[in-house]
Amino acid sequence: MLLMIFSSAFAGTPHIVTGKIFNHDMSVPANGSITFIAFITSRPGEIQTQGSTGNGYSDGYWYIGIGNFPTAWSVGNVLHVDFTNTITKTKNSINYTLTSSDPDMTPDVTLSAQVTNTTHGGSFGTIQAAINAAVGDNDIITVDGSTYNATEAIIVNKQVTVLGVTSTPTITPPFGVGITVTVNGVTLDNLKVYHAPSNGIWASGVSNLTIINVVADANGVSVTASGIALQAITGTSLTNVTATNNTGNGLEIVGGVGVQVVGGTYSNNGH
Repeated sequence: MLLMIFSSAFAGTPHIVTGKIFNHDMSVPANGSITFIAFITSRPGEIQTQGSTGNGYSDGYWYIGIGNFPTAWSVGNVLHVDFTNTITKTKNSINYTLTSSDPDMTPDVTLSAQVTNTTHGGSFGTIQAAINAAVGDNDIITVDGSTYNATEAIIVNKQVTVLGVTSTPTITPPFGVGITVTVNGVTLDNLKVYHAPSNGIWASGVSNLTIINVVADANGVSVTASGIALQAITGTSLTNVTATNNTGNGLEIVGGVGVQVVGGTYSNNGH
């Protein structure tokens, strides 16, 4: 049935690229959950998606009608596809060299979790979901910077470490503060908070907060606010922090005892 749909759907020179796709736990994604963006690497401006004519996802198989690109394809072209499961927020990408086989079968694609609790297990689409599910006894939550692109404002209300891995994940909050810390003993490591309407990071009345290799850039979009704002905190350390281009202070500390700042860059801020 699938091949019959393929063979009748395309204009131009017909050619189908298809393959299997799995969730991070090797289950089959639900119909309607998979989106993708595809292009030939030598022509990145010519884009197709799962909604383009002749493309789609059904029952574990994705498919693209290569003949529907504006420019004719040829054997040896490299097709790049970025996949997302809109339910689990997991992602993966492939580069596949086109052959003369039709359909052109790619290797299986397994979607990768963006956020993982490496202490107690569990994979999540957002940092907040991972925090909400955490036990809170120093859980380590890793965020894969190569795939993470969730838009979220985060409240850290459990004792956890949020650690960026692979590359630095960028947190772009749609409202309010980027990261709000409300409990003691939290560590933020290798994260970037960008373009928050208010403060990039905010903590008040907490102790033993550790901020390492964190970037707070261009925050305070809606109000004058700081990259990192700390109030009445105890035993806190900031190491190699970069706070730039914020409308308020790069780093604002009001009150508190035992705050240590080691290294870092604080420049081009409003105050």
